[in-house]
Formats: sequence, structure tokens, C-alpha cells
Amino acid sequence: MRFLKTLTLNRRAIYDDRLAVRTDSSVIMNTPTNLLIPKGGTANRPASPVNGMIRYNTDLNTPYGEFEVYQGSSWRVVRFKESNGVTLQKVGTGNDVDTVFGPLTPDPFDNAYQSGVTWDKVQIAKNLTVIVENVYQIGTVNFDIEQNPSDALLGTGSEVTTGFFVPSVEYVITTVGDTDFTAIGASANTVGTVFTATGIGGGTTGQARETGTYIVFKTFVPDTKDVHVLQKFDQ
Repeated sequence: MRFLKTLTLNRRAIYDDRLAVRTDSSVIMNTPTNLLIPKGGTANRPASPVNGMIRYNTDLNTPYGEFEVYQGSSWRVVRFKESNGVTLQKVGTGNDVDTVFGPLTPDPFDNAYQSGVTWDKVQIAKNLTVIVENVYQIGTVNFDIEQNPSDALLGTGSEVTTGFFVPSVEYVITTVGDTDFTAIGASANTVGTVFTATGIGGGTTGQARETGTYIVFKTFVPDTKDVHVLQKFDQ
């Protein structure tokens, strides 16, 4: 009579069954300690991955790394249940005029994001929770996300008038007016030019906005209504 025997994977210890394959193809890990899965950088990913592969990518979320699995033709990060990065920021108060509020801190473009997702301003808008007073706003419907918005017609949110610029702070010019921005660090005296202020600025009508990522509402925010932003739910 022949007996079925569990196939052990340890060639040096034929009686070691801590890692074995049963006759029904079940893989058994009979150990109370740990399992070290394959790990390495993004460049070490398999050349021809298939759905179900799992590994530890040491290049993601530096210097800690992230677990990732291959699913649906892309590598996806395995997120843990706990969320420890949620931030709440008041970005301003409405005045029946302003549509631009920010800059957002932290900058959502710097957030870690799901592998395989195109992390652009459309995705960011969908992943922010924006509240005006007690009314939730819908990304891409009620507001958009813009980096360094320079169009003065967007509103006056966070714009600084010449004479009040803070040296060493980076700005984007929104209105040239009678200000010579090249005298305080700008490479050109034109709307949209990004510069680091070297002085407070001269004249009385020039304006600039601190660089960064902003909420741009489709219409003005009502007077006295506070605008709050929550982000980084999946960090």
C-alpha cells in the first residue's frame, strides 16, 4: 500500500514541515514567527506580472516602503485600515466676491497616491472634502483644483497687494499694475510669472498670489461663510 506524504520544501531537512504543499495543492506555513515576502525597488518588479502577485516595494513611501499587489493590469498599494494623516484646514471666509481659496496645506500634489492612478487636479478634486459653512461641495462640479492660479478674474482670494509682499516667499503675479516686479525678484513683469520676493514691492496696484494649490469655486462664496478642506484620508 502506498501512503500519501506531504511534500516539504526544505531540502536540507526532510522532516521539516513548517512550509509544505499538501496533496490538494494547499500551501501550509506551520510557524509562529513570520513570513518574509519578496522585497525590492520598483525596478525589481517582475517583467511579466500576473494578477495576484504580492511583494514589498522599498521605493514607495520612502523610507518605509509599501506592500503592493498586481491587480487589473497595474501594481496597487495595499492600504492599511487606520488613517493617521487626515488634515483639516480653514482656507478662508466668503465675501460674495472671492472664488479662490488656499493655498492648501499640505499640497495635495505631494500626497502619496494609489499606484496606477493618474494623480492630477481632477483626481485631487474628487478626493478632497470641501465644506462651505455646513454644505458639502462636489469636486469638478462646485470647484476645481488649480496650481498657481494667476487669472485675476478668478477672484481675489489670497492675493497680496504690493507693499505687503514677504521677502523669501514665492508668489505668482496676478496683476502687474504700477509695480515693477523685476525690482523684487521677478524674471519678467508679466502676469503668471513665478518669483521669490526679495522685497515688499513698490507702487499701489500690483498684486500677486502665494504659489501653491488652490480651491477655485465655480461661483463666489457667500459672505461670512467659512471654507474648510479635509484631505489625506488614505494616507
